[in-house]
Amino acid sequence: MAAFESGLAGEIRRVNAGEAEEFDLAGYTESRVDTLISAAFGAPLPATDMVKITFVVGAGKLARQKYDANLQKWVCAALRNLGFQEDKGASCMIDCAGTYKSQHDTGKNIMTVIIFPNVEGPSGEEAKEGEEGADGGGGAAAASAQEMAVTASMDMFPRMIASKCPAWSQKKRLVKILQDFIQALGEVQAALVAGAATEQQLALYDLATPEDVQAKVEWLTGAMKEQVEAGQLVAAEKRTLQAQVEVKLEALGEELAKLEELPEGDPKRAKRGEKLATQKAALEGRQELLAGVQPLTHHPLKREPQIREVWRRYEPLLQVAEGARGRMLTLAETRALGEKEDLEAEISRLEGESRGWFESDEEFETRLAVAREFRRNSANRGKKKR
Repeated sequence: MAAFESGLAGEIRRVNAGEAEEFDLAGYTESRVDTLISAAFGAPLPATDMVKITFVVGAGKLARQKYDANLQKWVCAALRNLGFQEDKGASCMIDCAGTYKSQHDTGKNIMTVIIFPNVEGPSGEEAKEGEEGADGGGGAAAASAQEMAVTASMDMFPRMIASKCPAWSQKKRLVKILQDFIQALGEVQAALVAGAATEQQLALYDLATPEDVQAKVEWLTGAMKEQVEAGQLVAAEKRTLQAQVEVKLEALGEELAKLEELPEGDPKRAKRGEKLATQKAALEGRQELLAGVQPLTHHPLKREPQIREVWRRYEPLLQVAEGARGRMLTLAETRALGEKEDLEAEISRLEGESRGWFESDEEFETRLAVAREFRRNSANRGKKKR
């Protein structure tokens, strides 16, 4: 652990992406804490991904005298002054940037404040590689996304979903993942009762409780319903939902036909018939709702506003490139084409950062194609007005 004030802020700011470092604040006064927090976290760290910074702010009986009794309070107050928020469920993920939590490390018998600072974020190929694979098809990124969804606090969860799972189809896939996790936890509980739980099962059990995960399933289900009622669906999602309703109505019709075969005085016929009629009315209402939905062309890219800003600088350079075909370039044209390549790389980076969780390659490429076409059409309309 580092325990020196001299250069400590610089040491913190040099922590590499994905790393976790621990620093001992023994002997720190309130003014030293304020100075350190401001210097270390006053601006985003230059890391390309989240880092985890742990401050030791207290200890057990043998080392307690090294720490001021108010040290933890001072650290948290200084962080709040910079806009940090406390989140007991925060973890080392980019969506937890600007949060902190206090924790008692019982293994080491120390009190800590764990900080997930604001960072500058990924760039270039790092962003593209980091987003690839975070779909429903498996792989390390998908597994990481699943773990983040399971372990996130309910305070963080809605913000995470808005950022990473904006589409109805993404939410639906996540619901299935969480339901499978709840089932797996049930199997772990059974193994615990039988005294046969493996280390792998115990590690799974440490991630979250069934109640916590079920709360997320219920929240997601509600969010999906609101999304349908608001018509926030693309054409493929609308077709999927309409097909689901049709299948349910067909099954319901078959069950109603069987009831008709029962004698009129049979109590089952009346009771069950009333229930099925209510279900049918609800499904027909949903069918009518879906019929009136005007599908979105695409779910907007997360970084679309930034991409449009870059595109405004990029679009005129396309004309320069077109006009320079087949001849020697002037110095100004050479510089312009160099800038064009830089802007293309920037657009590619921002597009990569826009990929969501549990989104297939086909879905993402479709979103990109529609967004690109929309930008080109907007540029052409602008030319005609001029």
